[in-house]
Amino acid sequence: MLNINKGHNREIMDKCQALFQYSEFIAKIKEYKNTLPIKDAIHQAVNYAISNNYLEGFFKKHKEGIMFSCLTEFNEEAFRKDVREEGFTDAVLKFLHKLKDKDYSKADAINQIIEYFDLSPEAATDLVNSNWK
Repeated sequence: MLNINKGHNREIMDKCQALFQYSEFIAKIKEYKNTLPIKDAIHQAVNYAISNNYLEGFFKKHKEGIMFSCLTEFNEEAFRKDVREEGFTDAVLKFLHKLKDKDYSKADAINQIIEYFDLSPEAATDLVNSNWK
C-alpha cells in the first residue's frame, strides 16, 4: 500500500499525473474544510479541480456526481475507483508509451506498471498486451 497524500511518494506522483491531481484534490478539500463548512469546502475543491482541468475534464464532466458522493459520505476508495476508470487508465497508457519509447521490453513494462500502479500481474499483462503496438 502506498501513501498518495500530498507530499508523499513524489516519484510516483511525478510519473502519474492522475494520481498527483487526485492527491491535490483531496488536499484542497482538507485545506478548505479548515475554514469552510464541508459542503462549501468540497464545492471549492471541485471548482479548483475544474479550473485546473484535473483528470482531463473528469471533474467538469462529473461535477454533480462528485459533489453528491463527497457530501453523502466521502469515500476515497470509491472516488479512487472512479478516477481509475476515467483517468487512471489514461495515465497508465501514457506511462506505457514512455516505457516503449525508452525501448523497454514487454516483460519489463509489465513489471514497471505492476510496481508503479499497483495493478495485478494479470491486469498489467492484459493492458500491455492490448496496447503494445
